[in-house]
Amino acid sequence: MGDMETTRDLPDPKLVSGPVAVDSETTGLYVDDGARLTVVSVAYRRKDDPGAIHHHAFPFDVGGAFAKGFTVVTFPDTAPRRKAGVAGLPKGDPHGRWTWSDGDTDPVNLGREEWYALRTWLYETGQLVGHVYQNAKFDLHFLRAGAPHGWPGTDFSEFCRWDTMLGSHVLWPTADGNSLKPTAARLWGPETVAEADELKEALAATKLRYGLLAAHGPRYDLAPWEVLGPYAAADAILTLRLYEHQVQAFSDGEAGWAEIERQMALMQTLYRIEIRGLGPIDVEEMERAADAIDQRVTEIVESDLPFDVTKPAKAREYFFDQLGLAPWKPGDEPREVAPDGKVVKAGSLTADIARRMAAAGVPYAAEYAEFLQLTIANRMFYRNYVDLAGDDRRLRTNFRQARVKTGRMSVERFQAQALPKHLGLEVGGVLLPEPRSLIGVEPGRVRVNLDLSQAELRLAAKWSGCDSMSQLLADGGDVHGATATAIFGVTPEDPDWKEKRDIAKRTVFGGIFMLGARGLQSTLMQLAGKELTLQECDLITKRFRATYPEFGHVYNTLEGWVKQNGYVELWDGTRSWFGPTDWPRTAWNRVVQAGLAKWVGGIWLPEIESQTRVYDALVLTVHDSCVLDLPAEIAESTAAKLADVTAEMWAESFGIPGRADVTTWE
Repeated sequence: MGDMETTRDLPDPKLVSGPVAVDSETTGLYVDDGARLTVVSVAYRRKDDPGAIHHHAFPFDVGGAFAKGFTVVTFPDTAPRRKAGVAGLPKGDPHGRWTWSDGDTDPVNLGREEWYALRTWLYETGQLVGHVYQNAKFDLHFLRAGAPHGWPGTDFSEFCRWDTMLGSHVLWPTADGNSLKPTAARLWGPETVAEADELKEALAATKLRYGLLAAHGPRYDLAPWEVLGPYAAADAILTLRLYEHQVQAFSDGEAGWAEIERQMALMQTLYRIEIRGLGPIDVEEMERAADAIDQRVTEIVESDLPFDVTKPAKAREYFFDQLGLAPWKPGDEPREVAPDGKVVKAGSLTADIARRMAAAGVPYAAEYAEFLQLTIANRMFYRNYVDLAGDDRRLRTNFRQARVKTGRMSVERFQAQALPKHLGLEVGGVLLPEPRSLIGVEPGRVRVNLDLSQAELRLAAKWSGCDSMSQLLADGGDVHGATATAIFGVTPEDPDWKEKRDIAKRTVFGGIFMLGARGLQSTLMQLAGKELTLQECDLITKRFRATYPEFGHVYNTLEGWVKQNGYVELWDGTRSWFGPTDWPRTAWNRVVQAGLAKWVGGIWLPEIESQTRVYDALVLTVHDSCVLDLPAEIAESTAAKLADVTAEMWAESFGIPGRADVTTWE
């Protein structure tokens, strides 16, 4: 690969045989943070030379450190080198091994016309043979956003034929991750990823050279092109090789085609959800609330308190050591400090615990509770939302597909799965607006929530063979009320019915997975604000298990099965495997949660997207629910139709009644 490759080196798209592997290096992780493409690399086979993989790496924003606000930093000793994690570099000047381009730009960078030519070639090959990616959603977002300098991008998602990250997840579920380099090294040997090792060292040297902080990220764009170029090209080559290997593995029956098709459908759905985002948010009101919080936090920090509220260790030292308070969290043991001053048991001191201390009259606990609550509110919500909003004032999460063993998706950047329903924060006697209320909806649209009703409970009852609970659910009965009667002997006429039913509700959701007494005690404190003794919780769990013994039977049976066989079978016949770090005792949880997640992600969400894509309506999914921004004139009828479709799909898949509750955003 020469230093001055251009798009003129690309063949006529009609000469390309099979899909094109496409890969990108970027200046950061997220488009809304201002990150853009640095390098686009491709790999492909030609009809006139099918035995060879042809590859190119096209740089568009390499180097230019000075123009990007960085300067060269000189380190006089080796301590910063060790702190930066630089290993294997020669002693002395770490900069001499490679050549950096610090000026306004690097001469290897291609211009606007080259970018347009590459876009055209990708579009034409996409139409003819399709594209494959490793972690497709990431690359698709950056290709759509465009190159630096405001050069527009293109949405290539319709041409995405395969995601090798998802293929690895389906084919090798017990492997240690599904990243490209480890997978290639495992399949073909460590020598196949030699470029990655050298780039790792070059990135560490780059970190030293420009004094980069953790917040800057790895900054591939500042790495020397002599290292970055071969690395980028190698990624595209490995992606194409891995795609071909995976297709052969599926053809040989190592995994079912239906599963990778479901994963790909989910990826496309999540990609479009992320493009749409949630909002627009009221940036001005968010900032006003954030400023008020910052002002009050400053007042607390500067007040005459006997400890530094900004340091949790000092707060624990004051409350637990100086005042001699016993632990407030259920299950915590007393704080212990060794003779050498090292804290052995720190003790929990959350905002909830500090509030309880304040209610009991503990001095300065109220101020500490307020400090914690306000700083958390700004870090997670008000100020955070302002910082994360895109140019269109929308919040976008990144769904991490195929990362959690249960099949549920985790999220990063914008914590869309932790939207607060009610904070109730006051500053200076003024109630702050709820963060959720400041996440608006476009004029003419209505935000609707579609929530699967008691989904885990329905499946757990069916698959455990608990006929009594299954019948209650099928008849629309009150499972939590029936459980309260069974455990406490109360009826709706009793004065403490509501409290006992609430305890029973928490017991049911944990009890179906055999939650123990200590876990129930902690759950009741955290979610319901109820303090029960360990003995009381032990009695409750025993009565629950006696009322619904089927859950204990299936729990123990599946734990033994996994110990012998290493997997559980899900509702659709696929196997969910347990790796060396997975606990066999979670087998029953896996059957229920992974089974439900597979249905939600592989069947339900793609169908919801299919029926509402014309409106660009699906803007969020949280576990067993989804959020849609529907045109106001058809919102009610469309939501009702989707609820009916959900009930039909559920019954068809599981053979039991189920439903989706429809509510408007609150």
